[in-house]
Amino acid sequence: MGRRPPRYWKSVLFVGFINSHRSAAAEWILRTRYASPFVTIRSAGTHGFHWSHGADSVMIKACLFRNIDLTYHVAKKVYAEDIMEYDIICAMDSENLRDVKEMCQNENVPQEKIDSISLLLPKYAPQLNLTDVPNPAPTKTYARVIEMIDAAVRNLAEVENLRD
Repeated sequence: MGRRPPRYWKSVLFVGFINSHRSAAAEWILRTRYASPFVTIRSAGTHGFHWSHGADSVMIKACLFRNIDLTYHVAKKVYAEDIMEYDIICAMDSENLRDVKEMCQNENVPQEKIDSISLLLPKYAPQLNLTDVPNPAPTKTYARVIEMIDAAVRNLAEVENLRD
């Protein structure tokens, strides 16, 4: 007989720039490696010129090399409704954090909710001594960025009790 799910499972939203690299990887790493299937997990971008497109092809290949499949990812823009819906919201870098908080203030999201939005690395991977998840595209550091995200997401699942 299987375990019955608890009454309430948390939800997690990762926020990136265009939602085709870092935030997409964070979503799928958490979804496929560390979280219970009862946890709602999504990612979105602050800038929407890639909405409804898939993940970046180089990021897809780098993730596939590590058995993380991003081929089903569909980029999405973040909206104030998303912020209100999700329990845990992690931005990939300081610019994303600033942009999502500014959007929330313009949309009258309660200050308590805005204040709960955090940066992924300082909160869940402080041992890395980094503030921002670097953009892998300019430097071609996809493998290193995936490792950083994996470390943070693994700890997020543990700290927030997102496993079965």
